[in-house]
Amino acid sequence: MKANAQELAGLVPDRVRRLRVVEAFRSIIPKKGSGVGLDVRGAGGELIVSTERLGQGLKGIMAVSQAEPALQTVTGRLTRIDFDERKVTIVYPPTNRELECIYEEGIEDLLLENPRELIQVTGEVIVDEDNQPKRIVDVNDIREVDLSPFYLAEIQLPDYVLRLHEPLVITPDLDESKQLICLTNPWLGIDVCAFTRDELDEALMVEFDVLWRNYAKADDDVLSPAATELKRGLLARMEEVARAER
Repeated sequence: MKANAQELAGLVPDRVRRLRVVEAFRSIIPKKGSGVGLDVRGAGGELIVSTERLGQGLKGIMAVSQAEPALQTVTGRLTRIDFDERKVTIVYPPTNRELECIYEEGIEDLLLENPRELIQVTGEVIVDEDNQPKRIVDVNDIREVDLSPFYLAEIQLPDYVLRLHEPLVITPDLDESKQLICLTNPWLGIDVCAFTRDELDEALMVEFDVLWRNYAKADDDVLSPAATELKRGLLARMEEVARAER
């Protein structure tokens, strides 16, 4: 996938145009946490394309695009839009400061598609002497804060799959700073946060892997009473399946 990302970077050297290509593909595949996926296989059962692999490929392309310079995502309340100056103004909740966000040509479509009050802006963040954001330049992504539920029927991990006996629905929420999207489920020991939904999905997969390896598969005699209860909850709700069995 990385090679394909490098090839696209060579074919479409303009970063904004490249991001628009990525956005076009992202708009037609299921979003992270939706519980929906698609595999297309040939007559012999060989995998031709899957939305899971396509999503990984798009992530690689974004990594190439974001290599110049390092980018950061900031969530804020939209207050003004100036199309002539290509400038968006948001209020940053932790400091209640207005941040000017200078976007590149080609981002206006994203802005028009996400007219919500609370939006996420990704770009090069300029900070003040207290290391707080004061301005965002070279904005290449603007989107609404997506707090729709995560629907989980299978947990796709690198070495195995966790198959839930009944689908699990977890609704994310914003933390007090409004910068982090969080998922919690005390019954399964889930407590993860991230700046974007895609990052949150990745953190959730890592969390399940850690919980399964360190609790569900651990011997009872090395676990505390609380950890043993967590192990029982995990084993009651899901089972491990080899990836080859899918």
